Amino acid sequence: MHQSAELYGSDRSFLSTVQGIVESNDVDIVLPFNGELYPLLEECCGSVSVYSKGILRKKEVKKPLRYLKDTILSVFHYVNE
Repeated sequence: MHQSAELYGSDRSFLSTVQGIVESNDVDIVLPFNGELYPLLEECCGSVSVYSKGILRKKEVKKPLRYLKDTILSVFHYVNE
């Protein structure tokens, strides 16, 4: 899981890491939105999904009940996937 789908510094580092791991492991990638990083990851590992509620953002912590609900829904989402 990665916090972005753009192509800035941490995103490029994440892509490099995934490319290294894919050589010897099966990798499932989850991004918060479909961006520039998506096709590059899909090309190298094939299994990329988009799920916006899987990322903790500081602004969401200000609404604890919504955050708790989204966290529980995210757990169910990943368990059932």
